[in-house]
Amino acid sequence: MGIGGRLRSGVRALGMMLIGEQLASEEEVKDALAEQRRRRRRGGEHRRLGEILVEKSVVSRGQVDEVLARQEAALEIDSRVVEGGDLKICGLHGKAAALFEVIGLEAFFEIADDEEQALAAFARPVPEGSGRKPCARCARLPDA
Repeated sequence: MGIGGRLRSGVRALGMMLIGEQLASEEEVKDALAEQRRRRRRGGEHRRLGEILVEKSVVSRGQVDEVLARQEAALEIDSRVVEGGDLKICGLHGKAAALFEVIGLEAFFEIADDEEQALAAFARPVPEGSGRKPCARCARLPDA
């Protein structure tokens, strides 16, 4: 039996991300999930999947933190889209870039050179009168 897990709107769960990035095997994640269920049934302390995998020396704490940061960023972007948010496109080159230019899609999408620029664009204040609302996290950011 395979495993699968997604959070809201297709954002992958931690176990699936670790498997996809080849940091853990499917079997290691299944074993950790089984241990998590056993602990819960025994009334023991709830342990998160990442904590169990670190305890078992499958992954390091740093690896779990990095994957969780990417997952959080994906959830933040997902939340902005669900709430009528925004879409940024990065790394558009060649024929795809030419197509966007020819049919005028750059008027509808902000296109960044790389991922860092695209993510930074999400933190910029939403223009007044645009009808868009900033996400909760971005609304707390000081104006740059």
